[in-house]
Amino acid sequence: MFLASACLNLDHLISNTELALLCQYVENQVVGSSCGFMDQMTCVHACANHLFSLLCQNTPNPSFHNVILPANVQLFGIDSGVKRSTASSAYRRVRTAAFMGKQLMNLPDNIDHLCQISLSKFNNQYRMLLPEKMFGKDFLSSSHLDPLTRIDANEIYLLRAATAHPIEENFRVQLFEQLLKIDHHLSIDHLSNLGELMFQSDAGYTSCDLNSEETHLLVNLIRQQKSSSKILFGAKITGGGGGGTVAVLARNSSEAVEVIQDIINQYETMTKRQTRIFSGSSSGLIAYPPMIIDM
Repeated sequence: MFLASACLNLDHLISNTELALLCQYVENQVVGSSCGFMDQMTCVHACANHLFSLLCQNTPNPSFHNVILPANVQLFGIDSGVKRSTASSAYRRVRTAAFMGKQLMNLPDNIDHLCQISLSKFNNQYRMLLPEKMFGKDFLSSSHLDPLTRIDANEIYLLRAATAHPIEENFRVQLFEQLLKIDHHLSIDHLSNLGELMFQSDAGYTSCDLNSEETHLLVNLIRQQKSSSKILFGAKITGGGGGGTVAVLARNSSEAVEVIQDIINQYETMTKRQTRIFSGSSSGLIAYPPMIIDM
């Protein structure tokens, strides 16, 4: 879609945000993936050496900003070698379950999104009212109000965990950003707190059945290394889960690369899978001039 925009000379007709939302539309309606627009927005608006903070509400004008990484923080991505897809049955099942839970909660009219509910209010008023699991055929509402998925009567949905996850994750993301902004050089305690939030996020994926044996192994290897050093601090599966890349929070040092490589060696020996390591960052489409293509 980004290349098509350049070829058709649409740069002066649509904004980068509109381009990102068009990419999501293609994935939803053509590819058949029930994904959001996080990746697409990151591709157009991200800045190098920053984390991209996106609030996926208020479409078609979602709010976003970039948060600079402290000088002593380094992030790695480890490709587990396990293919993941937002068109997978696991991803669709969790998305469906979250919409089912939202419908069963019978929220006030002014609440459009689960993440608008505070974590304490959810825990006090809603969590234990939601069934842990539910067959699709037992969902008595006429609709779960999601235009991109349908309820399978014979499917078992992890309804409580799937409903809780976006509420818990929203709290973790906001706290993570606040901790990042404390100082340009974070203390070991602050790095440990950031890492703990990542481990909690990974556990949330696991509770929704969105992890994989391989990514779970990677996260555990990093957790073990955290216990014996002050170099790695946290890890979590990324994206829609089910495989793919594990994000790792590390101290910005030459030792971090060596420790990551040691973990990779252990992982590849245990799983017989090939991996790739990602580090560094670049800016998105907004930092680059329009492409000029001679036809």
